[in-house]
Amino acid sequence: MVTMPSLRTLLLSGVFLLISACSKAPLILPDPGAIALTPNEISTLYGVSAPDIALFDSQKQRITLDGRRLNVRLLTPAAQGQYPLVLFSHGNWSHQLEYDVILTHLARQGYAVLTLDHDDCCGMARGIMAALWYGNLRLIEQRVWDMALLLNHPARLDALAPAGVQLDHDRVAIAGHSFGAYSAQLFAGATVFDKKQQQQRAVAYSLQRPDAIKAILAISPPGPMFKEITAQSWQAINKPMLATTGTWDVEPRFFPDYQLHLMSHYTASPGSQYGLIIAGADHYFGNLICRTHREQAPQHLQMQLLKSATMAFLDHYVKQQADAGEFLLSNQLTVTTQGFANLMIK
Repeated sequence: MVTMPSLRTLLLSGVFLLISACSKAPLILPDPGAIALTPNEISTLYGVSAPDIALFDSQKQRITLDGRRLNVRLLTPAAQGQYPLVLFSHGNWSHQLEYDVILTHLARQGYAVLTLDHDDCCGMARGIMAALWYGNLRLIEQRVWDMALLLNHPARLDALAPAGVQLDHDRVAIAGHSFGAYSAQLFAGATVFDKKQQQQRAVAYSLQRPDAIKAILAISPPGPMFKEITAQSWQAINKPMLATTGTWDVEPRFFPDYQLHLMSHYTASPGSQYGLIIAGADHYFGNLICRTHREQAPQHLQMQLLKSATMAFLDHYVKQQADAGEFLLSNQLTVTTQGFANLMIK
């Protein structure tokens, strides 16, 4: 049973969220400089270019699992075959259709991509109301529970795919952007701070195939925010993880330093941990993801570099492709771009 928060909590939360949403403080952004590669050279980096293949798109569908109704979408290559599964979680107030530049790229590279809308999706008004009604902790937990629910119903997911296409439920990556990146990290040992218990704890969930999750992709994950996400939230990360940010990935009131988005990388224990900094990349890659109606120029170069790191990471840990591992582990992205895309490995 959900308990309605107190009026004082509602008002304070509303003020916080409205301030956060309406912040117009001026930004002074560093000059990213120029990348020392031609467009053709960039296109030949690992994973940047994708085969021009036909895709299957289930379109957004409402399904019911154990009494819970979810809006989901499946993207796969149209050709017959078995494809590893990527489950993608959108950012706060966004929705699953705002990430096609990434999702279609993953599908063209041979992945089945499953997305869903969370309770905080689809605009500021709905997102604020969800936060006020449920509270931050319950929103965080519900995101994880919904994602786990999907993974625990493989036959229902298979039914979304076209004839001849099979989802590989034993090779899975969890990915997300912003708040969704933190949702993904919760499947790899990240924790929340429970104000009632006054302690860090994991979100309780169960998976039928916990070992199927091979990798975590966290695009611009948050640093500490609200009271539930703290500097201690990532100390128990236990799966390979790529966390990314950019030198323009700042918000004056809450994330004035882009490095805060890599706290999950810096505080995780060493071992298969990757942190990527892309010069001139902001939280939305201009207007390419999450807020695609922003009046900002698309950051296509930065997106290409994100694709390169993402594909090398996923192909190495999910598909176990030797060429991906060679590119990733020798840090060819950093070397080739002369640090314009700086990949840190520990």
